[in-house]
Amino acid sequence: YSAPQAVTLTASEAGVIYYTTDGSTPTTASPVYTAPIAIEATTTLKVFAVDAAGNSSAVASEAYSISNARTFPAEADAHVGETDPTINYGTAPTLKVDSSPRTETYLRFSVNGLSGTVQRATLRLWVSDGTANGPPVSTLSDTAWSETSITWATKLVIAGAVDDKGTVAANTWLEYDVTSLVPGNGAYTFALAPQTNDGLD
Repeated sequence: YSAPQAVTLTASEAGVIYYTTDGSTPTTASPVYTAPIAIEATTTLKVFAVDAAGNSSAVASEAYSISNARTFPAEADAHVGETDPTINYGTAPTLKVDSSPRTETYLRFSVNGLSGTVQRATLRLWVSDGTANGPPVSTLSDTAWSETSITWATKLVIAGAVDDKGTVAANTWLEYDVTSLVPGNGAYTFALAPQTNDGLD
């Protein structure tokens, strides 16, 4: 499904319907169905009914796949170079990460319009020049930097990293799992810092 669903349950005769939405087997201690169940994320709904005589039905199970994928383009991106500490590369057509000369990349995104829990967040970058040792991605608290003014001399402090990469081929999409870094709506800055002099563009 491309949107959240409201699931209505019915029984063939009068009784009580019990259900779970976490994949576990429902029991008489589980929630009782009284109104349509809101399914806002991919989940497995399991239900069973108990009639007036105490007879229980078999457990019925239905998997719901909800795709609420949203795409957010970078609102700012730039790389900075140690050998040119006062030069701004915010208008350069390519982002670079390298350790010789040392070059770091920063990207900022504005995430909005989300509701519920973020199931998965992916940072996706096109690679034009591969590397044998791709960089990890870091998140930074500073989201006020300017694409057209950031330089090596004013660069952000990078701390912590996730999803370290190995070999990255040229002319492919590079994807980082940043789910742990994007809990919901807000502004986010990501940084790519080099681990090798085999650079990545």
